Amino acid sequence: MRQIRIAFFAGLISLVVGAGLLALAFFLGQPAGGAPRVLHNLLALAALLLASGGGFLALSTGPVLLVCLLTSPRVARRKG
Repeated sequence: MRQIRIAFFAGLISLVVGAGLLALAFFLGQPAGGAPRVLHNLLALAALLLASGGGFLALSTGPVLLVCLLTSPRVARRKG
């Protein structure tokens, strides 16, 4: 279950970073032309790839993690 938890949180982190980069690219605006426009487009592309890949990873491992958490046996704690 540890590997699933790592994959889930990696997907969430990637989704958040991609969304942040996409917001940055949106607020910077489209430059006039030339090299700044190419760099802006590359930033937007990287943001979309991170956000979509992270979202897919989080959505595909989230239900598995939830099922593992709900079906794992509980260990009784000692009182005293």
